[in-house]
Amino acid sequence: MKLLQSPPTAQKRARSAAFTLIEVIIVGSVLTIGLMAMALTSVASSSLHRTSQEVNQAENMVRAITNLVQSVSETAKTSNGGWSQTLVDSFQPGASPGQSLPSRKLKAADGTPATVTILVITDETQTDEQLGVKMGMPRDLNGDNLVDNTDVSGTATLLPVIIQLQWNGVSGTVRFNHGFYLLGI
Repeated sequence: MKLLQSPPTAQKRARSAAFTLIEVIIVGSVLTIGLMAMALTSVASSSLHRTSQEVNQAENMVRAITNLVQSVSETAKTSNGGWSQTLVDSFQPGASPGQSLPSRKLKAADGTPATVTILVITDETQTDEQLGVKMGMPRDLNGDNLVDNTDVSGTATLLPVIIQLQWNGVSGTVRFNHGFYLLGI
């Protein structure tokens, strides 16, 4: 035997078909959290892109300065003052091209150029830790089979060069050191 049920009233149908206030709040919260996560991801991506551009510019600048130093080294090989002394003199403060060079591309947040410093190492007793670059120092730089001279600027046949680059980037102050050797023979 079947019992007859009365058809649902309009009020009951409306209650079962509509969202409750709690359901709406939960969905809104989930959507808000998702949108905030997307916005933070976009900001982080933009910052990483800017940092990547800065590092790329720094690498290009170091490459160009390395070529400049190698060019000065080749020219110094034919100078009357001797290769090592001419090279050391070329990268002293006040000389041409000098020890510090301005950067046209990398700039600090306030618009000032990055700092570029070229160091020609003439003390064969200095260590990698003192120089801040792994170069296999201390090392015999003048061919006398000793590592005890603190100034080989006039007699060196091998000179370590360090290019130091510093700028204020997206992530704060960035320092970039690049070391290499020049052979004077």
